[in-house]
Amino acid sequence: MMKANAVMFDIDGTLADTRRRAHLLPYECSLAWQDWKHELWTKYNDDCINDPVIESNVELLRLFAANEFFIFISTNRPINVHAQTISWLNRNNIPVNGIQMRMCSSSPAVLKMGHARWLMERFKVSFAFDDDIDVVKAWRTLDIAAFLVMEANSPLVI
Repeated sequence: MMKANAVMFDIDGTLADTRRRAHLLPYECSLAWQDWKHELWTKYNDDCINDPVIESNVELLRLFAANEFFIFISTNRPINVHAQTISWLNRNNIPVNGIQMRMCSSSPAVLKMGHARWLMERFKVSFAFDDDIDVVKAWRTLDIAAFLVMEANSPLVI
């Protein structure tokens, strides 16, 4: 039996424009994923509900959904903002079939490799989109066509 096609998308910096809340997380803290339960990370993540969408990437996701791809979210957001995340996705009419969130202190690349492996057991993962080059490189080692949508921790050039 052939597996159905799936596509993976990150949220922060890929579907959600997080620049509005960037001031909540000093640069040096944003690189310290080990401290993901730190109060600064908590304030930053709690405010995710108000993020605007990155329209071009959301439109791309909708094209995949219209072509019957399983839409899977692989996010570094902690599980404690699951309700806010689902609410944000619904409010912005972003179709999603599955989501996995942070539950441990792994690097984003290690965390999302686990998400990808889980998804690959169930689907043919055709494409993946993230703003973290380390995640994109990790996904590519699994022979996933992974695309860098912008570079994390760099200013967005408009």
